Amino acid sequence: MSRFLAYLRSRWVARVAIVFFVMAVPLFLITTNLRIIINSGWLYSFGYDHNDSVALSGIEKPDLMRIAEDIKTYFNNNKEPLQLRPPYDDLFTDREVTHMKDVKGLVRGLAFWQRVTFVYMAGFIAIGALLWGRRELLRRLAHGVLWGSVLALVLIVAAGLGSLVGFDTLFEKFHTLSFSNDFWQLNDNDYLLRIFPEGFFLDATLIVAAMTFAQAALGATASAAYLLRRRPTPAACAGLSSVDQTKP
Repeated sequence: MSRFLAYLRSRWVARVAIVFFVMAVPLFLITTNLRIIINSGWLYSFGYDHNDSVALSGIEKPDLMRIAEDIKTYFNNNKEPLQLRPPYDDLFTDREVTHMKDVKGLVRGLAFWQRVTFVYMAGFIAIGALLWGRRELLRRLAHGVLWGSVLALVLIVAAGLGSLVGFDTLFEKFHTLSFSNDFWQLNDNDYLLRIFPEGFFLDATLIVAAMTFAQAALGATASAAYLLRRRPTPAACAGLSSVDQTKP
């Protein structure tokens, strides 16, 4: 048992654990923020107003908000297929309903990876406290948060710039990579495209990017400040050096 604990406390195990922690940070932030806006009301309200969904669909905003509620309920339950409340229960075609089932699979995937990353980070803290002690855990945790936040910032800046420069290309590439069929290729007259035009998803992407950027910047700043505060001062280093020199 003691040999196993020594193995877990080894430097390379700690480094591997921190690498996975670093990768978990941006994934947790992004999946969490995506789930927040998907299940929010304000995103739909803002998106409808900003992208003229009322004019494009011919449906009044209160009814659009009710459709959004039905879609959110569908994403969070185990019922199939998507069913809207009357008088819009036949609004979407079979192709649109099938595509929404695929979208639901992606939303469920977000929830899965959010939970996985949360459990890993919580486990890192709990097990690290037992293996390394509080002081060493905080130091390694700060390093993990710092580099995980930096990675998140790099990813978000790249995604944000790509969205501003060529969102239509990125949006199409996302669909071809995410779906194994072509049900996402809808007709311009289909209500899914009229209610949720491409601009709606650009707005959502930029909102998620802004949320994640702010969180990652805060995490990087806080962890860097902690590490700088814990860094030995020149006077302390000199004191340690003099003590070493006096040893026989």
